[in-house]
Amino acid sequence: MEAVARFLVSTVDLIEAEVAYLQRGVVRLGFALCAVVCGMILALIGTCLVLWAGYLLLDRLFGPIIATAVSGLLFLSFAAVLLRVAWQRATKLELIKTNSRSKTNQATNESNANHPGSDSASHSNGASREPHNHTANKSARVPG
Repeated sequence: MEAVARFLVSTVDLIEAEVAYLQRGVVRLGFALCAVVCGMILALIGTCLVLWAGYLLLDRLFGPIIATAVSGLLFLSFAAVLLRVAWQRATKLELIKTNSRSKTNQATNESNANHPGSDSASHSNGASREPHNHTANKSARVPG
């Protein structure tokens, strides 16, 4: 009975220590996220101020129409670069499924359906595998 009591006390102590460690980790994560968000906001404000300064410079040199057109093109190109980076990261993390991957997964699932002995769960992630040798299967059949 004493061993069970010591086990329960040590288990409760371990749980208490783990909860305290988890709380410290959550607080650190909160501060880190706050710092990242603040940094992103400041970077966005700084980028906008630089682009606005460029607009003001172009306005003095070429007039408001050309300054607006060039600034608009700069804003659009900057946005295109950011969207391209976001798209690449999202596809890399597989947050967005592209058509080529969907077709590959569909072909893999159809191939698994045609071959009842294959393990479909291990190939459901779209990983490449060697194609089946269908000629070997045909020659191994016994006419009957």
